[in-house]
Amino acid sequence: MKQLISEAERRTTTPPEVTPQTTMLTLSSSLSTGYSVIRCVLEMTFPNSFTLFESVSCTYTYLLGCSMSGKAIIIDPVLETVERDAKLIKELNLDPIYGANTHLHADHITGTGKLKCIFPQMKSVLSKHAGGYADVLVDEGQILEFGDQKVEVRTTPGHTSGCVTYVSHNHRIAFTGDTLLIRGCGRTDFQEGNSITLYKSIHEKIFSLPDDFLLYPAHDYKGFLLTTVGEEKKYNPRLTQTLEDFVILMKNLKLPYPKQIGMNINEVKGEVTCSDQERDLARCAKKSDSGSSEEMIELLEFERNVMLDTYADDVLFVLASGLGLERLILHHLHLYSDPQLLVFVINTTPQDDAYFFSCLRDPKVKCPPKIITADCSIKDRESLYMEGGVHFITSRILMLDLLQERVPVKHVAGIIVYRAHQLLSGFQESFILRLYREKKADGFVKAFSDNPGALCGMGVLQRLLNRLYVRRVRLLPRFDVDVKSSLDSCSPHMIEISPDLPHAMRRVQSILVDIIRTCVRELKQTAVPTDTALEEESMQPAAGLLLSALEIQLQGRQFSITEKQQRLLADLKQLRNLLYKAEELDPITLYYCLSEIRNSKDLITTNSGWLFTQTSSKLFAEVDKLCRIKSDTGRTVLEPPKWKVLLKVLDEIKMNHKLDKTNSKKGWLMLPAHKFYLKKQINHNELAILLIGAKNEVCRQLRDIITWGVKKFLWVQNEELGQDFIGEKGEIEPEAQPSWDPSQIILCPNNVEDKNEIVNNVKVLQKEFARRSRKRRRLFEEVKKKHDSGKQSRLMRFGIVQMKKTTKVSIVAFYLNDIHQSHW
Repeated sequence: MKQLISEAERRTTTPPEVTPQTTMLTLSSSLSTGYSVIRCVLEMTFPNSFTLFESVSCTYTYLLGCSMSGKAIIIDPVLETVERDAKLIKELNLDPIYGANTHLHADHITGTGKLKCIFPQMKSVLSKHAGGYADVLVDEGQILEFGDQKVEVRTTPGHTSGCVTYVSHNHRIAFTGDTLLIRGCGRTDFQEGNSITLYKSIHEKIFSLPDDFLLYPAHDYKGFLLTTVGEEKKYNPRLTQTLEDFVILMKNLKLPYPKQIGMNINEVKGEVTCSDQERDLARCAKKSDSGSSEEMIELLEFERNVMLDTYADDVLFVLASGLGLERLILHHLHLYSDPQLLVFVINTTPQDDAYFFSCLRDPKVKCPPKIITADCSIKDRESLYMEGGVHFITSRILMLDLLQERVPVKHVAGIIVYRAHQLLSGFQESFILRLYREKKADGFVKAFSDNPGALCGMGVLQRLLNRLYVRRVRLLPRFDVDVKSSLDSCSPHMIEISPDLPHAMRRVQSILVDIIRTCVRELKQTAVPTDTALEEESMQPAAGLLLSALEIQLQGRQFSITEKQQRLLADLKQLRNLLYKAEELDPITLYYCLSEIRNSKDLITTNSGWLFTQTSSKLFAEVDKLCRIKSDTGRTVLEPPKWKVLLKVLDEIKMNHKLDKTNSKKGWLMLPAHKFYLKKQINHNELAILLIGAKNEVCRQLRDIITWGVKKFLWVQNEELGQDFIGEKGEIEPEAQPSWDPSQIILCPNNVEDKNEIVNNVKVLQKEFARRSRKRRRLFEEVKKKHDSGKQSRLMRFGIVQMKKTTKVSIVAFYLNDIHQSHW
């Protein structure tokens, strides 16, 4: 003990011009006496501190405390030794405020999460580049203070993308994690490792420290405790080489993979998972958080419970409209984005594919999603199937490939069905699921729907379950306990404003509703015999405003209906569109649409007759009155009352938050006219306002109104549509009167990539994947052929000479190793 203490004292006062054996102190004590021995070494430079050791993974855990305040930080705790570490912290009466990790480890599970259960005040710390989630995400130069003590964060990627080194300048020590070991360094053959980055990180971030700085690594497999910067510069056999030699050396290490690399390591924030299902869900949450470096998709409590409950089942999810069906599907897609799994997603549109691809794009994802369309050749499809991961595929191609046995069905983990309620009127998806069930009975099928109204009726749900070949239904209404709890935890404060509708606008909408109901009654008269349920439906207050059950039935068999029924169905669709424009858009746009209908020969000849009634003439007259309102300044157009209320609310927001030219604070007004995540980064000190419209055209119109003002917007509409409602022809354009700073108004479709560009980028990448896969398979066949027709005697074919098994094993091992490296 005295020799060890005197050795440590001498190290702190002498320069590093010594032999390697001088400062690489060894761990010579047993675990029971390890506290006192190791503490003496570290306490020479950092009072009230400990070095703890975990023998299975040879991991060092460092406990640093402030002697004045009792605040402490623990670096790289190990899950298996949490009870030991917690007991020591309590004995020393320390208050751990940070549980810091140098990186996401692959050889052990971090104990930060379990420590947070014991010490709730402790915050987990992790690099923001690690791809995990923690209470505090740190970056270069950030300071962690605990009492009077503090450590600086230095990003040192290379071993992993999220490695950091914690430096205490006051005590001249640094904790390097796995970036720099004693006479070595961390490996770079997994977890986004890069030998060039590691070499530069060590030389620029660690070797830039003074030579007498003490370095404490996260591991040592020979029992050494610490080293110095000066010693590693001189004696480290890897880092004393040139960059080119270092890269070659790291590439040829051929080390075995850590035993726990397959286990989830994202247990930093406190969610200590035990079962395989929960580990998979934690991985899903991690990927959701890192699905983009700019966006985070949080796994809500009810989503987590639902996924745990249905993890191993074939299930139909039926969500209430607006609960986030896309979010739940995204979590499943993150979960199955693995090269060892092959999952198909069917019944999606090109817009859906572009949306999911935009959310799943991440350079850290080892197996990005793929899209299989008619542009993909047969050879490319066969190669892509062998790559694994999530495949968005059209129903027709998947059905043909299943019939032609091009799909490796035994490797297909399952099928995800989007908009499952549409299978009630389709057959391709149901036939695909039947083929899949016949060839593989143990694969999963997960179907999703957010249209519970389509499943109403006697036997409709059972018929859908039969077509999906699933037995379980998971209903998620808003009154579900978990859903209600999640929603109530962040319930919004709602203020509802109901402006009075002018009498002229009310007359227009009433006339449209009367015409729609008349057409619905005529359509029901064509259905013989008349169903009692249809009669009851016609007595409801909202009758005719939404699709009736009869319309849904006739649309499903449109090739066998009469000509009158076809005309009535087309007219109802047209009339409901006019009612939507009357409610959401301006009168000029409504007048223009009515004029197009009245002047179109095709629409007149295919009209069911409502266009020639007195009610339709009254409709045209009333809409014309809306566009020719007399005012003190001349003729104008009656503007919807919602516009005035909106502009008044925006003015109130600007006044409350002092958003004017004299204030540098920014307020972003966002109009999400498409289902894409916003790419604009909003700072915490900036104001963000979300303005939601019914459709894209509504959002665009609101943007123009806020940017120009109502008067100029109506003038532009009048000029573009060639009408003469406002003033005289050729009147001077009025000046713009913006209600918000135009530079801070964001229409979301203008801030996302075009969906065609997103899909094309995916196709280019997967084409390269397919080419590499074919090349790898061709190389395997050549090697196999060469060994089969080479040195072995032909007598083996008759059983006289036994063939050696080593050749076959080496070929398979070569092929599998190549595949393994490509995935990692």
